[in-house]
Amino acid sequence: IIFSCILQQNCQGLRAKYEELKLLIHELSPVVLCLQETMLDNSTPCPREYVAYRTTYDPLIASHDGSLIYVRLDIPQIPLNIDTRLEATAIQINLIRRYTICSLYLPPKSNVYYDELVNLMHQLPQPFLLLGDMNSSHPLWGNVLTNSKGNLLASVIEDEDVGVLNTGEPTHYHCQTSALSCIDLSVLSSNCLVDFDWKMLGDWHTSDHALITNTSNNHLCRVHKDVA
Repeated sequence: IIFSCILQQNCQGLRAKYEELKLLIHELSPVVLCLQETMLDNSTPCPREYVAYRTTYDPLIASHDGSLIYVRLDIPQIPLNIDTRLEATAIQINLIRRYTICSLYLPPKSNVYYDELVNLMHQLPQPFLLLGDMNSSHPLWGNVLTNSKGNLLASVIEDEDVGVLNTGEPTHYHCQTSALSCIDLSVLSSNCLVDFDWKMLGDWHTSDHALITNTSNNHLCRVHKDVA
């Protein structure tokens, strides 16, 4: 029996936040932690009780890019190979059901296309959770203003069998303008939308992005031993 908490955050550089992250893990013991904007080179720090999965390091990619997933060692898990140029990392885990978890980072100035997002979703076996900083603003998930990524993602959500779990609360504080926005999203396939509760933790720690928990509605889940 385990507490089934899946955490997500844009950490704005993992190495500088690593000790803080270990304290958070000790406190919450999440089954999965999805991080974006990791700023890592070839080395990957990893807490002792976890396994790390990440996008392949490419020195030609801007250093602020990067997505990473930590999975607790006692959770049945397998990595997924996905064919995309997007900063996406995916794994499958077994809790009370088998879930696909994908950590996605869409940098603010990156060009993203409709077909790329649809293709990514189609490579994620259902039920899936697509979690990350998508820099996408749209009223559909609580923003007043809309940007191009927001319009794009809204179109994908309208056309695909998915939904946004966010409650509309702002997840990002822009230091230069003091503006709040909701750009860190939890996009779930429709067949698991009712499986999880979405919540922001009160302490954002040293990031200007919120810590978000997606927790099983059952709160206590039985771990299935096989993933294959």
